[in-house]
Amino acid sequence: MKRYLFAFIISTLFYFVNAQNFQQKDSLLSVLKTSQLDTNKVKTLHRLTWAIVYNNPNEAAIYARQGFELSKKLKYEIGTARALNNIGTCLLYAGEFSNARDTFLLSLEIKEKIKNQKELSFTVNNLGIVYLYLGDLEKALEYYLRAVKIAEDMNDKDGLSMTLNNIAMVYENRNDSKNAIKYFEKAQEYSIAIGNKMRIAAGYNNIGVQYRLINQNEKALEYLRKSIPLQIEISDNKSLSQTYNNVGEIFMTLQKNDSAKIYYLKALAIRKSIGDKYGCAETYLNLGNLEYRLKNYIPAKNYSLQSVALSDSIKHTKNLISGLYNLGKINSEIGNFKDAAYYFEKTFFLKDSLYNEQSSRQVEEMNAKYETAKKDKELILKDAEIEIQQADSRQKSFQRNVFVVGFMLVLLLVAFVYRSYRQKQKANEIITKQKQEVEIQKEIIEEKQKEILDSIYYAKRIQTALLPNEKYIERNLSKLKK
Repeated sequence: MKRYLFAFIISTLFYFVNAQNFQQKDSLLSVLKTSQLDTNKVKTLHRLTWAIVYNNPNEAAIYARQGFELSKKLKYEIGTARALNNIGTCLLYAGEFSNARDTFLLSLEIKEKIKNQKELSFTVNNLGIVYLYLGDLEKALEYYLRAVKIAEDMNDKDGLSMTLNNIAMVYENRNDSKNAIKYFEKAQEYSIAIGNKMRIAAGYNNIGVQYRLINQNEKALEYLRKSIPLQIEISDNKSLSQTYNNVGEIFMTLQKNDSAKIYYLKALAIRKSIGDKYGCAETYLNLGNLEYRLKNYIPAKNYSLQSVALSDSIKHTKNLISGLYNLGKINSEIGNFKDAAYYFEKTFFLKDSLYNEQSSRQVEEMNAKYETAKKDKELILKDAEIEIQQADSRQKSFQRNVFVVGFMLVLLLVAFVYRSYRQKQKANEIITKQKQEVEIQKEIIEEKQKEILDSIYYAKRIQTALLPNEKYIERNLSKLKK
């Protein structure tokens, strides 16, 4: 049974709930042609990136980089941060996980500076996803828990729904189904609260897969069946066909062969209607295995042949190998040993070819990714270096201006203090001079007083000398009386 799990890339939801809500690529390109070189064009490039990133991440990256360049030119920080986040997401979808991580970190640095919590939550959650893909589960969990804290602070139920789902994915990768189920169920509560049917359906599916992994097949069926009516309601036929196929596999494990066949055929009908050749090849193979178990070798052979033919046409080598091997077993059971040998021989030959092909392809992909990543990284690091230099220049300019202003203030203070000192000094000189003049006037007055007193004393002496004294007058008066 395929692990049919969903990790949500939160940044896809910045403008709308999902990619279907974006304008079509052609209309956005039309808008882009007439756009001025302003922030509105940056936003159009953002929408255009998300309109095509799912199907063509390499083309989407072109528009993301244009948004980055224009945002830098306009000094539009939030646009720059979003564009870096977009570039990181394109790299993530293209499988370039290390470079996606580095780009997300650059975006995070800007978003932390401008302190936009909603924007910050997008990139923090994306870093959790990229570390999950890189296999660094501890780092992934660290960023997811940070995203949960931000979402809780903002009461963002949508963000909590997605981030808790992604935390569950960390535990799923640890083969810790108990905790995976716990977080999937927490995420499901928020998905139900916001009424996002697509996410609710995915949540039921994720919980069902976890119960399947711990061999609780009845529980698994319960949750998988819950997702079916929602997938029908929102016309998510691709997901519905996968759920039918998964349910069929569980019934096959439970040896409920009739039920397994019913669900396999339901899955096959949908996959045929939507042209899902890959899915059809998978379901034909499952039907072949089911009929082989029932010893219905002719229908088993027919289903296996259809799986092999379809797998060969779409170059689905792994499915082709399984189909050829089944044909070998079937022909062996019915006594067609020559055909059995032929199919077994082709099986082993393709296995060797697949191994060699995978090795060569991996080397080529690594080289291609290295060159692309090198260019992307050089571009981003160059811009980051320019930004750092500009920031350093601004800092130095600010420091210089602060120094000049400070120096001028010090000069003004010195001038003020000196002026106050001079005024005080002049006042002291005037006071001293006035004091001296007062002393001189005092001395003059005292001298005058002395001269006056001396004159008075002198006059009194003369008067005393001229006038008879009292005894003389009394004596003469006494004589006259007699």
